[in-house]
This record gives sequence, structure tokens and C-alpha cells, in this order.
Amino acid sequence: MVDLVRKERHFAAGSTWVTPDVIDLTNRQLSELNSYAGRPLEEVRFFRSIGGVDPTTSIVEVVLRGNRRDGVRITGMRAVTECRPPLRGTLFYSPPAGEDSKPVLRFDLDDPAPKAYEVDPETHREVDYFARKSISLEYNETIALRLESRTLKYYCDYRFEMQVVGRGEVVDQIIDDGGQPFKISAIWRKKGYTGDIDYRKYGRLYVGGLANPDMDAPWKPWDPADYERQGL
Repeated sequence: MVDLVRKERHFAAGSTWVTPDVIDLTNRQLSELNSYAGRPLEEVRFFRSIGGVDPTTSIVEVVLRGNRRDGVRITGMRAVTECRPPLRGTLFYSPPAGEDSKPVLRFDLDDPAPKAYEVDPETHREVDYFARKSISLEYNETIALRLESRTLKYYCDYRFEMQVVGRGEVVDQIIDDGGQPFKISAIWRKKGYTGDIDYRKYGRLYVGGLANPDMDAPWKPWDPADYERQGL
């Protein structure tokens, strides 16, 4: 049923990452990271290798294939979550400079029971995706779905649970990251969940791209309090 599961980066994340632990990059590691300027795939692999977690929004691309000769129908999908306060280890901060397309299905992980929803193009309201439609797959037919999950409040481990109907039976299909949960963390902010970033919450701070005022290297370590005092 599930042919492919692939994590992707949301354009709004830029090159920003959060780690659970306080990380002091060695000179060699920092040089390696800076060598990946303009090479986003290598940069993503580097951050994931040190435990980097997507900030605020994460995208998972899933390719589904019909595996029954009489067809199957997907009638629901939800995110199964375990959430706690946002991570406070190390913030690698580098905001975006471009745009991207919107995903197909969205999940609000701040909701205690996050179901798949979409934004109605006419009313711009959020509506339960599977309350209005289902996804049917004939035998060997495939479909690619982009699943966007978001949190402004928590650090979450999560999996997707998909309800599949075939031969009159309903089966729950789990979608995860190779047997492990996907991970996402909100960014600490000063006022509510949408104010300025509260850099002092983090044990370490590295700044790159447009956020680096010195512009002498793609990434540079900063003291969180000093960076905040500069009003950057």
C-alpha cells in the first residue's frame, strides 16, 4: 500500500533547525557545514545526522499504491502524536529567501486529535478533508500525497494513521519514518506563539544566511543573549 515515504523541507523553514541537545560544533564540523552553501541536500543530511528537527512545519511525501484487485478506498487520516514543550538545545537559525507550493493535506499538531484538513479555495476556511471526500485506488494505481504537519506550541513525535477500506473491511495503515516517528519542534517565542524568537531559551545558537550580520561565513556561532541584544 505504501510505496514511498520521504521527508522534505518546507520553504518557510529556510535552513533553520533545532536539536534536542546543546551542540558545540568543532572547527572541522563548522567548516564542513559551511562548505555546503548552495548544496541544500548535503546540508539537510548534515543537520539530520546531528539530530536536527524541522522547526514549526514539516512535510512528508507519501506514494500510495492500490494493492487489491477489487480496489481500495482511503476514508480517513490522522496524526498520532506525543507532544511536550519545544526543544531548547541548539538553534541553527537561517530564514528563507524564497517560496514554495502548498501541500495537499495538512495536520495541526496543536490540536489534541489532529485530522487531515485542506483549505477551501473559495472560503479560505480549514475543512476536514475526509469529511467531504475519499481517495480511491484501483489495483496498481498510485497517488502521491504531500502531508504538512505544523506546531506552534510543542515538540512532537508523530506518525500518520490512515483508514483503508477494502473488501468491506477497514484497516488502519501506519505511515512513519522507517519504523520511527517523525519529529517536529516549535520555535520558542517571546509573546504567545507568533512573536519574535526568544533566542535566550536555547543553549547554543548558530546563525547563517540572511540572519548572519557579519556575512563573513554562511554559519557562525553566536551567544544567544548577544544576538538578541543586537535586535537581529
